[in-house]
Amino acid sequence: MRYLKTYKLFESLNDIHFPTEDEIKELFIELYDDEILFQNIRNFTHGYVFFPYDAITGQLAQQFSYAVEKFTDWENLRPDILHGDRWSDLFLDVNDERNHYMLEKCQDWIFIDQKDISQTTKLIWENIENGKILAYPVIKFYLGYFETKNKELIFEALERLYDATDFRPTREVWEEDFVDEDTGDLIDVMGMDLTFYNVDDETYRNLTKVFSYRELERELVKHFIN
Repeated sequence: MRYLKTYKLFESLNDIHFPTEDEIKELFIELYDDEILFQNIRNFTHGYVFFPYDAITGQLAQQFSYAVEKFTDWENLRPDILHGDRWSDLFLDVNDERNHYMLEKCQDWIFIDQKDISQTTKLIWENIENGKILAYPVIKFYLGYFETKNKELIFEALERLYDATDFRPTREVWEEDFVDEDTGDLIDVMGMDLTFYNVDDETYRNLTKVFSYRELERELVKHFIN
């Protein structure tokens, strides 16, 4: 069976930037019902990823919070703790290839469903949303396992997700095998625990250069590079 159902943009996306967990599950429900997917999605979350080249903790967090709270143009200030850089320079641009070697170790996250957040995190969040901190909208969820022979059906579902939400996947994808206890056959399966970005084409290509380095991840992301 081929899954060719088309989806319009979710109405909720007209008001908020992120789809809900139920909206995402709807895209995969037929695959789950037909036992193509071994389980329904789980561990859904959403928010922003950003890339500070130094961890915003301790004295750096204190100075950052003070600057943001006291100065409207805080992003242009050059504190001594950054050795000549402006506060805005702290947050790396994915599209500057000079930053690529640093991105994986420098990534930080803010999840919108966090219940308890620090004052520093709250300030970062506010300034992401007002455009002063460079960050990238993400959704994450565990898609789980399916037989490798069905991977094109999964890719099609992920393409429908992109069509509906503008979020494209990067990683993680892996392959395993196991012995069927009833038949003794060796079964090849794939697993996915995915991070999706809502970004323009250039940014997506650069993100995949850094984060989609496994062969199966490269196979996946080529479906989404224009």
